Amino acid sequence: RCSRDWSSDVCSSDLLVLSGAAQAGIANGDFSQGTQDWTVLGLAGTSGGVAQLSNADGALDVGELAGQLGLASAEAFDTAAAQAYEGSALMQQFSSAAGEQLSFQWSFSSDETSGEASFADYAFVVLDGQLHRLGGVGDAAGWQSASFSLTAGQHSVAFGVLDLGDYGVDSALSLASVSVSAVPEPAPLPLALAGLGALWWLRRRSRSEEHTLNSSHGY
Repeated sequence: RCSRDWSSDVCSSDLLVLSGAAQAGIANGDFSQGTQDWTVLGLAGTSGGVAQLSNADGALDVGELAGQLGLASAEAFDTAAAQAYEGSALMQQFSSAAGEQLSFQWSFSSDETSGEASFADYAFVVLDGQLHRLGGVGDAAGWQSASFSLTAGQHSVAFGVLDLGDYGVDSALSLASVSVSAVPEPAPLPLALAGLGALWWLRRRSRSEEHTLNSSHGY
């Protein structure tokens, strides 16, 4: 069985072999080169700088997917109300320095309309073997941003979407602007205090001028 890349219609091996050092930062995080530098697991492709993953026909069995992503078992994908059946993911190895973060934008969509928790498909990210749910059926729709703090060293990240409760209703994850960058530093305390001091001085000056103006008019 193979994983299929919608953008190139080329199958890649399900067996992921990792060797050597990972590249610094995320490669092709804007998907301008299709799914190049990403390992396609299941059904995924790109369009206009956005990666699109689906749990439709061509997705992987969750047991196979869990193994590829370094999870203990397929049960890691299950929720309290439902069992996961199949899914797709995009995966990449990378390295980062201390004080950096992984950032990305994502959007989940689904044809699921039952409203039942037992069919609540969802999107996820697996970072260094830890599964994090992004959102799914019943959650807020539209594009959202997310970020994760990183330690110095090599990392593995995978973004994906799962089918819960059945094989029949499709859901999708859209992914964009995946990057690794330095965490924005807060303003230094002296600078922040100086800003507050200037604001206080301006407000006091404004009140003083208002009082002088009122006095000159006999108010």
